[in-house]
Amino acid sequence: MVYHTGGQTVKQMSPKIQFHGVKNSLILRLTNFELSFAIKSLVTIFFVILLRKSFGIQVIKDPEQTKSIPSIKTMLRSICWVMKNLGYISSKRREVNSKRVLSTKDLISKNLITK
Repeated sequence: MVYHTGGQTVKQMSPKIQFHGVKNSLILRLTNFELSFAIKSLVTIFFVILLRKSFGIQVIKDPEQTKSIPSIKTMLRSICWVMKNLGYISSKRREVNSKRVLSTKDLISKNLITK
C-alpha cells in the first residue's frame, strides 16, 4: 500500500501548475458528467473561488495545509484553453458517455459524488 501526502515537495504552486490543475478540473467535469451537472459544478466552483479570493476566506485553519487559490488570470486562461479545445473535449465526452453504466444522478444517490 502506498500513501501520498500532497504538497510536500512544492510549498507554493507556480502559475503554470495552477493553470494545468484548473484546466484538468474543468476537463474532468465536462467529460465525465452529464452536461447540466457539469455546468452547475463549474459555476459553483468558480463562485466559491471568487468569494474566497475576494474576501480572503480560508477553508481550513492552517494556511500551510491548503493550496493557494488560483488567480483570476489563471482561471480565465484555463477557460480559454477549454474553449479553444472544445472539439477535442466533446469527442472525449462522447467516448466516455458511450461507455457509461451509471448516470450522474445514480452516482450521487450512491454517495460516490456530491452535488
